[in-house]
Amino acid sequence: MRYFMTLLFVLLAYAVFAQNDPKAKEILDKAAAKFKAYPAAEIDFTLTMENPSENIHEMHEGKAWMKGNLYKLNVMDVENYYDGKNIYTYMPEVQEVNIKNPNEEEEMLNPTTLFDIHNQGFDQKLVSTGNDITYIELFPTDKSRNFTKIGIWVNPATSSIQKVTSFGKDAESFNQLLARVDDMLTRLRALPGENKTVVFTHGNFMRAARLRLGGGPFSMTEFLRQPAAENTEIVDITSYL
Repeated sequence: MRYFMTLLFVLLAYAVFAQNDPKAKEILDKAAAKFKAYPAAEIDFTLTMENPSENIHEMHEGKAWMKGNLYKLNVMDVENYYDGKNIYTYMPEVQEVNIKNPNEEEEMLNPTTLFDIHNQGFDQKLVSTGNDITYIELFPTDKSRNFTKIGIWVNPATSSIQKVTSFGKDAESFNQLLARVDDMLTRLRALPGENKTVVFTHGNFMRAARLRLGGGPFSMTEFLRQPAAENTEIVDITSYL
């Protein structure tokens, strides 16, 4: 079975009022049941990242293959393999493989759970319906998650999901993160002594720091292509400074 989908990640803030809507759940349950009925599936999708405040608009074509809870996902020149426990991320450009447990960000791109995401800690709301498309919004019951809502567009005639949008919180922007990393590196370079070891306590900060230490500017796409770091990691950065 072959599937076509658009994924969109938007960095905007919204005031949301969640509610449970039985009709919304019925529509999404039907779409999920149809997808699960296939023994295996192939998805062609477009991943779009937008942040109007920073003039970011990037589109990337991708492909995913799924069987059960296993998948292979190719997007942004990175190959991801999931064996049901770990994600193996292969970057052909540098011939490097990283192995880790998936974090929340990576779970959002897990194609095997995407079609059933509405049953994973969300309130549901049927926003609009028509002959060609039905739009449903999901609101996380855990308010600490790094997005405010997920929008899902469903074709009611075929019970197939056409588009999924994640709306990020109005938190630190990409450029603000880079400025904070640059400030930290400037202060580290000014510290006395030759050997310098740093404890990082945020995975995205470490991801940006690795790129900055490698030299030169980089885009959000290059940032996302980097393997995610653990939230606590001890790094010897003497050779970089």
